Amino acid sequence: MKVVGSELMGSCRLGSDKWVYSSDQSWNNLPKNTVINVLSSKMIPFIIDVKRNSPGIMVDILKALKNSCPIKIKVKPSDENIRKDILTKFNLSRLHRLFNNGYGDVYMGPVRIVSSGIFDISPVISFNTLSFLIPKSVRNPLYEVAFASLGVNIYLVVVPGVLLYATVFTNIAKFVNDKKLTYFGSNVLMLYRYILGVPSKFLNPRTTLMRFYLGGVISMSLSTSSIIQGKLASTMTGISYVDTVRSIQDLVQSELPIRMFNVSRYAFRDINDTSTKQLLERFIPIPPLTELYNISLECVEKMDFISITDRSFLLTHPYVHKTHGYLEFETMKVSYVMPLNHPVSEYFWIRIQRIIQVGVVDKIFGSYRNWYQLKEASRIPSDEKTFVLTVKLLKLPFLLCLFGNTLAVIAFGLELIYFRYIRPIKSFFN
Repeated sequence: MKVVGSELMGSCRLGSDKWVYSSDQSWNNLPKNTVINVLSSKMIPFIIDVKRNSPGIMVDILKALKNSCPIKIKVKPSDENIRKDILTKFNLSRLHRLFNNGYGDVYMGPVRIVSSGIFDISPVISFNTLSFLIPKSVRNPLYEVAFASLGVNIYLVVVPGVLLYATVFTNIAKFVNDKKLTYFGSNVLMLYRYILGVPSKFLNPRTTLMRFYLGGVISMSLSTSSIIQGKLASTMTGISYVDTVRSIQDLVQSELPIRMFNVSRYAFRDINDTSTKQLLERFIPIPPLTELYNISLECVEKMDFISITDRSFLLTHPYVHKTHGYLEFETMKVSYVMPLNHPVSEYFWIRIQRIIQVGVVDKIFGSYRNWYQLKEASRIPSDEKTFVLTVKLLKLPFLLCLFGNTLAVIAFGLELIYFRYIRPIKSFFN
C-alpha cells in the first residue's frame, strides 16, 4: 500500500478540470468546490441492509465519508464489465484506462493488493476474505463410532448379538435344569437368581428360561440407560459438533458437494495437482445473480453442502461458529483505489481511519448481529434442537430398553396367569 505524504508532486484531474500541483502544495489547500468522482463497484453486498435489502456496511462507510468530507464526492456506478474484470481476472488495466479517460478519480471495490506501484490503495476495514463454509459433523454415540470404524452396519451387529445372547442363556437354563453346574457355577447361579428375584430353592422349568433371558435383557437395558443418561447430560451442556475439515486436503477427501460461483474457479486456476482437479469436479455452479448472503444462510440451515462466504457473515452471524467451520482460500480487500500521487489519497486514508476509530463499524456489526439472532434463531440448532437431534441418534438404545421392558411385562403377565389360574386348575384335576 502506498500512502502519499503531505507534499504532492505531479498532476491529476479533479472533476472535469485539470489541476497542477507543485511540491509546496498539499491536499489541505484544495478548493472547496472540488468534485471527486468515486467509481463504485456493483459488487456482492458486504452486509445486507435490514430495512432496504441494499448493501449495508460499505455504503454506510461511503456515506460517512461523504458527510465528513469538505470536498464534494459524487458516486458513479461502474458497468458490469469492470466488475467482471476485477472479480474474475483481477485486471486493473481497464480501471487505469478509465482514470485516464476522465471517467472517475477514485475506485471503491474489491481488489488484490498487488498493484501498489500503479495505484495509491487505501484498504477499508470491511475486507472480504472468501472462505469455504464447511458444516461440522455431528458427534455420534460411542457405539455408532465403534461400528462405523469397523465398516459394519449397526443393525447387522445388534440383531445377531441379541440372538447370540438368547442362545447363551438358553444353554445356561438347560444346565440349570439338568443340574450339570459345578460348585462355583452353582454359587454364581444362586447370586444371579437372588438378583433376579427367583427363590434359591425354587426352580420352575417353565419359567427359568424366560427369567434368565429377561435378566440378560434387563442387564443390557440398565447398561444402555446409563450410557444414555451420560450422553444426554453431555448433550445438554454443549453442542455435539466436531470439526472435520482443517485443510484443503481434508476438503478434497470430504464427500459433500461444493456450491460456488463460476468466478471462484479462478482462485484455483494456477493449481494443477490431482486433488484440486477432484475438487473442481464437485463444484455445483450458483446462478450469477444469487447473493452470497443467501447462499451462506442456506448452507447454515441445510448443512448438506459446502459453500463460500465472506468475513462479514462470519463476524456477524451469532451461531455459525457452532455448526460450521471455515477455511480461507482467497482475500479481496475492499479498498479505495486512486492514481499515483493523487492529492486526496492521504486524506481518504486518514478520514477512513477516523470513521473506524469512532466505532461506526463496531456499532453496525452489533446491530446486524442482534438482527441475525432474532431472524435466524429458528433456523439454527439451539440447545433444545440439539437435544432432540441426539435423542434421534440414540433411538437404538431406546428401542433396546423398550424391548427389554416389554418382554419383562409379558413374562410377568404369563407367570401371573399361570400361577393364579392355570396351576390351580391343574392341581384341582390332579
